[in-house]
Amino acid sequence: MEKTDAELIAEVEGLDAKATENWSTWELQANRIVNLYEYPMGNGAIATGTAHIGGFQSDDDTAFAIAARTLLPELARRLKAANERNAELEQTLEIEREAQRFAD
Repeated sequence: MEKTDAELIAEVEGLDAKATENWSTWELQANRIVNLYEYPMGNGAIATGTAHIGGFQSDDDTAFAIAARTLLPELARRLKAANERNAELEQTLEIEREAQRFAD
């Protein structure tokens, strides 16, 4: 069964909320995604490290994964906003139709 817009948006928002922050620091290196990260520790210190995600078949697959990490949440926000605008327009149209029925 196909998911509704609301279900897809909720899924992307949930994944985004749980995902690694500072994704913009990730980059493509030989079919792998590499993140040189800094993570603030509770005591004021900053831990640094490198995270790798590998196993992609091509640089194109890897580039898609990097782009999807930032694009999907943005697309979800835009879809949610567009659906809210459409709902408002539908309400306005219904009010105008009702007013036209009374005017006729």
